[in-house]
Amino acid sequence: MTKIESNKAYVKKGQKELFTFLSDMNNFARLLPSDKIENVVTTDKTCSFRINGMADISLVKKRETPNYQIEIESGEKTPFKFTLNIYITEETDYASCAQLVFEGHLNPMLKLMVETPLTNFFNMLASKLETVF
Repeated sequence: MTKIESNKAYVKKGQKELFTFLSDMNNFARLLPSDKIENVVTTDKTCSFRINGMADISLVKKRETPNYQIEIESGEKTPFKFTLNIYITEETDYASCAQLVFEGHLNPMLKLMVETPLTNFFNMLASKLETVF
């Protein structure tokens, strides 16, 4: 099992507001880099896209713990199985923190190829989250 933790994203919104934003997968498209992603399709529970020159990725929201955690799993289009958890913690009444934690079933060869790009991608999502708010 490969585990990747993003940098923490600090935003100037309360925990509940950040959770509400992230729990709607339509908002996930706002975090994706438009220069590296194409064919984005979202609903409130799913998000799919193509990473330029790589693969199709589909995400499906599975579970949530109100104001704290959102569990997302890989969908049918994704070439490997994974879970992406988003953890949200309250810093103050008007600020919160989010961190993405990826756990995937990657064979050793695939891990060598994708671990660094995935780490960069999740860190970019965290960074983008800070700019959205």
